[in-house]
Amino acid sequence: MSRRPENSDERSPKWDAREVGCSALLNGYAWSLQHRARVHATSVDKDDGPFVCIGCNMDVIHRRPYHIRRHFAHHARVSPIDTSRESWLHHRCKTEIFYALQDAHPRGNWICDTRRVIRRRKDDKINRQPDIGGRIGRQPLVIEVQRSSIGIRQLLARTADYTAMGITILWVIPLTEDLGTDLFRPRLIERYLHSLYYGRVYYWLPGMGASVLPTHFSPAVRAVPFRTNEDGHWNDAGFYNKPYKLIRRPNAYGGTIPIIFGFSPHERSAFLPWGETQPLPPARLWQDTLFPWWDKHERSKLLSSYPEVEGSDGDDFDDQFDD
Repeated sequence: MSRRPENSDERSPKWDAREVGCSALLNGYAWSLQHRARVHATSVDKDDGPFVCIGCNMDVIHRRPYHIRRHFAHHARVSPIDTSRESWLHHRCKTEIFYALQDAHPRGNWICDTRRVIRRRKDDKINRQPDIGGRIGRQPLVIEVQRSSIGIRQLLARTADYTAMGITILWVIPLTEDLGTDLFRPRLIERYLHSLYYGRVYYWLPGMGASVLPTHFSPAVRAVPFRTNEDGHWNDAGFYNKPYKLIRRPNAYGGTIPIIFGFSPHERSAFLPWGETQPLPPARLWQDTLFPWWDKHERSKLLSSYPEVEGSDGDDFDDQFDD
């Protein structure tokens, strides 16, 4: 497996497209808001910006690294996770949840792995030590704390392995600070978890103990400038709103919910999230018992307000939550 690039200037266009979920920049073209024209990365500089992706309407930046040809890359605010290799946040999240679970449910036989152990047994099956494991009643439960280093393949493999053993799984993403309500771009793993848990991701902040904050990714729009051609002359004609394909607005639940009392086991069949390349396996989820706090038809209502762009870019999550 290739090393995941840590410096943004090291990221190739293909890595950027795979992580973001949009391949429109691979041909080297983007839209220049300054020149109101489609431009190629090799023919412009960063001073010719700002630039916008033609495929997903996201802001893009112009890069000219020394070992890769000039190219455009998607650019947007992302969730504030701890990206250090030895994450203090990952360790604190595990230990804080573990001790809170022990206090709230001491008969759960809880275990906490401060150092992950992965061994291959003689029968070629992986023997994984979960971040946190225990029982609620007769229900075995593992809690996996997402780390920046984990890839989609690992997420899929662990989910499939625990499900095959009849163990429910809860994925938690620790943050260094509150995500807030400003627009952001969900990371690849956040998009998968959002689809897996029917339109929500479970975030955790220091001090939450054995509780999490469910957050939905609501669609958003951006103002796009346009021009009119009158007698061969292009004139600025204002802006129109166009839904983003990948940018979302965080829509958090009204408060945190306890992992023990606010959840129940749920079986989910395998499916392929919209716009992704790898299907999610059958999963036995530790799922919250909340009714959706967002409008389940928010995207269709949004697109109905802008019929000129309906069907132009699709959506990645909302159509999967009707069940």
